[in-house]
Amino acid sequence: MTVQRDPDRGGIAPGEDVGAAPGAGQRARAFEYLFDAVVVTDLDGIVVDWNPGAVALYGYARDEIVGQPVSILHAPEDVDRVTAEVFAAIARDGYWTGEIKRRGRDGSIGWIESMVVPLVDGDGAPAGALGINRDITDRKLADARLRASEAQWKALLESLPDGVVVCDQAGDIVMVNARLEALLGYRRDQLVGRSVDLLLPHGRRAAHARQRAGFVASPRSRTMGEGRVLAALHRDGHSVPIEIGLSAIDTPTGSWVIAVLHDVSAREALTERLHLLGAALEAAANGVAISDPQGVCEWINPAFTAITGYAAGDIVGKRLAILNSGTHDAAFFRDLWATITRGDAWHGEITNRHRDGHLYVEEQTIAPVPDATGEIRHYVAIKQDTTQRREMERQLQAANATLTRQLAEIEALQAQLHDQAIRDPLTGLYNRRYLAETLDRELARATRTGDAVAIAIFDADHFKRINDTHGHRAGDEVLRALGAILRAGTRRSDVACRYGGEEFVLLMPGATVEAAVTRVETLRAQVAALAIVHDGRTIRVTLSAGVAAFPTDAGDGDALLHAADAALYAAKDAGRDRVVVHAGVPARAPATRPRRATPR
Repeated sequence: MTVQRDPDRGGIAPGEDVGAAPGAGQRARAFEYLFDAVVVTDLDGIVVDWNPGAVALYGYARDEIVGQPVSILHAPEDVDRVTAEVFAAIARDGYWTGEIKRRGRDGSIGWIESMVVPLVDGDGAPAGALGINRDITDRKLADARLRASEAQWKALLESLPDGVVVCDQAGDIVMVNARLEALLGYRRDQLVGRSVDLLLPHGRRAAHARQRAGFVASPRSRTMGEGRVLAALHRDGHSVPIEIGLSAIDTPTGSWVIAVLHDVSAREALTERLHLLGAALEAAANGVAISDPQGVCEWINPAFTAITGYAAGDIVGKRLAILNSGTHDAAFFRDLWATITRGDAWHGEITNRHRDGHLYVEEQTIAPVPDATGEIRHYVAIKQDTTQRREMERQLQAANATLTRQLAEIEALQAQLHDQAIRDPLTGLYNRRYLAETLDRELARATRTGDAVAIAIFDADHFKRINDTHGHRAGDEVLRALGAILRAGTRRSDVACRYGGEEFVLLMPGATVEAAVTRVETLRAQVAALAIVHDGRTIRVTLSAGVAAFPTDAGDGDALLHAADAALYAAKDAGRDRVVVHAGVPARAPATRPRRATPR
């Protein structure tokens, strides 16, 4: 069988080659009997012939397919790719081989392994192509299943909470999972292909080769070093405590060993911690007892024996109620048990009976110990004999009461001394020293806030005459009365002072001149209406006052006092018993009227 040019189509068509060489008939018969599918196309990719193997593979009879484009035998998504690859390969290598996704007559999709070679006519000119196709659908499906199985197996290994290392018969690492990377600090590319001895402590490597050979010779799933904690070597050199489970799998290259490494670091740390806790409880100064949910003693420490007199052999296996002294009523124990059975700790003092019969007081905490489900499995009682401590506390409380009383007396004395240091003893008003401290502070605050500050200086008119006429005791009565009026007529923020002799100062933070004058006039009127009886005689007194304001009249404390003093002089000069505001008062040198220490 050969092909010849079709003069009408310019392609090739099947036919007898009259110039065929000897043996051509045998080749044609071989073409018919090949199990592989043979497809012959012309230069335009039109099918011109195919064999029974192709009929079986694709489902088209010969007369159905001849004259059809070969592309109908390919999956649509593969047509452009295959065409480009075939032309490129034939131009480069003279043939093409590869895998193609094929489509049958019934629309089914499968896979073929194909080889395509060019055909020439009798003159050696290109005439078409011949493709030999073998169905590999079953193999591709098997490969896909194998890959899926491998993917599932790898996914299973990756999902395991334990580290997994897979080794071949020579002990070389084939595979590890992510947990093993995290456990031992290696990346898998640092492990695959290397000996598993890399993960073993140096002292274990010599024996491991013999043990591995023995396991491969007689493989069975088992725990390595059963009953013992083994160790793996971390990349940074420290040992990781592990338990190892071994199993074997058969592969085309021989038996592989799967080792599952379970990290027991947390368990070992917990074991060590429990050991330390046990040692601490044994050495604790407080008595400790552990009981079951019914209160039956399971364990005690030596301090418990020291407190109660009961050794472990006397009380373990018995109810701890053996310590009951009979001092507490049933309600006390109902409350105790209600507290601990609902899962809360009970704390309090309890009187128990020593093994020798005497009573003692102990401070006790009973805590429930639940299991993972929340069910209470044990109670832990921690106790301390407080008999001596209670006596010491009683003595300490008595000493503390005495000390508290003495401290209160000292504080009262300090307050009294402080009050005496800033107050005038005759009038109860603040003294000149306190005024000086307060005036500077209030002016600084007013400077920050922009508020006004007013000040008034009062002077009892003709006070010397009162002293000369009625005596100094009468003068003191007058001063006390003036102090009482000032105390009663001031705000909480005001500062009323006895400035010296019969002179008084009223500092009014936040007050304007107008508000200050109104208040000072009220005080002046109250004084004018005052009748002081002394030794059967009535004494009357009037006040003169000068008012000044910060910052309009002065920029500092001394200047403010001088301004108010100048206004006071103006009031005196105008006839006394009046209030004069500094604004408009002629300037007067501060020394015009010397300040008297105790003017009378």
